[in-house]
Amino acid sequence: MVLHLDPAIPMVWRDPMTVQFGVDPVVTIVPEVTPAGERLIAVLAAGVSETGYPMLANALGVSGAEAAELLRALHDCLLPDAGDSPAAPRGRILVLGDTPLAGGIARVLDDAGLRTTDPRTPALVLLVADRVVAPADHRVWLQRDIPHLPVVVGDSSITIGPLVEPGRTACLHCVGLHRRDVDPAWPAIATQLSALRAPAPHPLRAASAIAVAARMATARLRDGADPGPARELRIAGDGGELSGQFVEPHPECRCSTPPESDWAPADALARPRRPTRGRASAAPA
Repeated sequence: MVLHLDPAIPMVWRDPMTVQFGVDPVVTIVPEVTPAGERLIAVLAAGVSETGYPMLANALGVSGAEAAELLRALHDCLLPDAGDSPAAPRGRILVLGDTPLAGGIARVLDDAGLRTTDPRTPALVLLVADRVVAPADHRVWLQRDIPHLPVVVGDSSITIGPLVEPGRTACLHCVGLHRRDVDPAWPAIATQLSALRAPAPHPLRAASAIAVAARMATARLRDGADPGPARELRIAGDGGELSGQFVEPHPECRCSTPPESDWAPADALARPRRPTRGRASAAPA
């Protein structure tokens, strides 16, 4: 293990004998720092092995007890050991869409080193669209068992989610069926909306959506699939007010009806095939 002070935590002197690590917030304050102790802090700033630390401390004239006490005081200022670090995101994210919002999300993920432009290899796909995600645009990812997250710009809001885990959560066909249950005209409306552009969202609303979508995508790569129900978030208003709801699989959708079941609905044959991992379904109307 390497002992290495985190360079992101600034070191400042409160007085000639007292050193402080961190300002906002203060992480720790070390009083009565001797010249030898100051040199030992410099060693930790450069990085030293756990076994080499006591030997260097001894060479600098720092007693074992003083070296151990300094290390305890600086514990929260050390970089985490590789084995204790949070899991790094696994895979890359494909962002699809030709809107400014899609470009903003893509730039954030680019800066984080998490974006791919190769449609053959994504671990997650972000589907950025105006008003509705067309069935053809998400059906392919469902059939390929690739998780996908819709980001949809509406008249005065941006909807993010649900994050579709093929075979595990509600799919976008479920979303369409739930909306149809509330408004029987929704299938006809959705078909018309797919050809219409949405108005440009308010800058604060767009910025909130970019941040939320990027966080959700990064968390999915880092933590894996959420075992809980899928969640749909809505960012509304000029200030980016956030609300949300859970989305359950719809009873009419094939994502909760194995196609080999004797009681599967006959119209299931007209829908796209299920993904290979258990439950999944087709596209919203």
